[in-house]
Amino acid sequence: MSQFFKKESLESYQSIDLPQPGEIYITNPSLNDAVEAAFLLRQPLLLTGDPGTGKTTLGINLARELNKKSRGAFYEKALFFSTKSVSVAKDLFYIYDAISHFQDASFHANFGTAGSQKSQAEDFIKLQALGIAIVSGNRDILTPGSSLLTQLPVTDASGNPKDFVVIIDEIDKAPRDFPNDILHEIENLNFGIKEIGGVQFFKNEGARIFIVMTSNSERALPEAFLRRCVFHHIEFPSKAILKTILIAHQVKQEAGRDLDGAFIENCIQLFNVIRDKCIEKKPSTAELISWSRYLAYHKFNFFEPAKDVLLQSLSVVVKSKHDLKLLVESNILFQ
Repeated sequence: MSQFFKKESLESYQSIDLPQPGEIYITNPSLNDAVEAAFLLRQPLLLTGDPGTGKTTLGINLARELNKKSRGAFYEKALFFSTKSVSVAKDLFYIYDAISHFQDASFHANFGTAGSQKSQAEDFIKLQALGIAIVSGNRDILTPGSSLLTQLPVTDASGNPKDFVVIIDEIDKAPRDFPNDILHEIENLNFGIKEIGGVQFFKNEGARIFIVMTSNSERALPEAFLRRCVFHHIEFPSKAILKTILIAHQVKQEAGRDLDGAFIENCIQLFNVIRDKCIEKKPSTAELISWSRYLAYHKFNFFEPAKDVLLQSLSVVVKSKHDLKLLVESNILFQ
C-alpha cells in the first residue's frame, strides 16, 4: 500500500501559516505611479507580465488597501471576472442561464402542482463583476425579494453603496474582438438586462469603480483598446526585491525557526540558476515563494545539501518535463 504522507507532514499542516492572496504585496515606484495614474484618470489599469508575477494579486491587494484608506467606502474584496475563450462583452455584467430556465419551465408545465411557484427569468440571472459593482448602486430600483439583491455585497454602515475594485483577468484569452467590444462598457459603465424587460442600470453618481485588467501577452491587444488604458508591464524582480519578497512572506519563520540571511541569499541564487536553465516555462515569483517554504520546512542546508530533498522540491518550481530533464542531466544543482 502506498504511503503518500509522512506523519510529521500531517502534524505540521496547521502550524504553517500561509498568507491570504493579496495580503502581502511588494511594489516598485513605477508600478505605484501606474496605479495612481489609472485611479486619478478613471481609466482601467492594464497589467502584463509572465504568469505568477502578481498581476491578479495586485488587484486583490488594491481592494484591501483602498478599503482601509477610504474607511470602508471601497469594498474590501475585489470583484473578479475570469475571461474565457467564449466571453462576450455582456458577460462582464451578467450571465443568463437559458437552458436551466427552459428546463425549470418544462418541469412546472409537465409536473407542476397547485400552488407551485414558477420561477422567473430573474432567478436564472447571475450577476458578474461589473454587474455587481453597478447594481449595488441601484438597489432602490429592484423589487424587495429580488434574487438580484441576494447577489450583492453588504453596504457600509451608512447604507451607501460600496465602491469597488474589479479585476478582468487574462483578457487576452477572449476572442479577438472582445477588447474592442468592451470599450463602451468600461467607459460608460451601464447595461440593461433584456431578459427582465430591459431594465437599465447605471453607475451611481459619485461611485468609484477601479478596473484592473491583466494579460499574459499571449495575443496582441487592439490599439483602440490600449489607448484607453494605463499600461504597466511587471518585470521579473531583481535579486534585491526577491529578497524583500521572501522576508515579507515570512519564509524566515517557517518550520518554527528563524532562517538567517544566508538561507534566503542561497535560495534566490539557486532559484535563478534553475530559472536560467528552464526553457519551456521559467518559474515565477509565486513559485519561488512556495519553493522556499518547502525547503524551509525540510530544514534544507545549502552548505550540506540533501540531494533527495532538492530533487523532490523541483516539482514545486519546475513545471515542464523537458526543463526537469535538462536540470537533472546537467547536474548543475550540485555544482
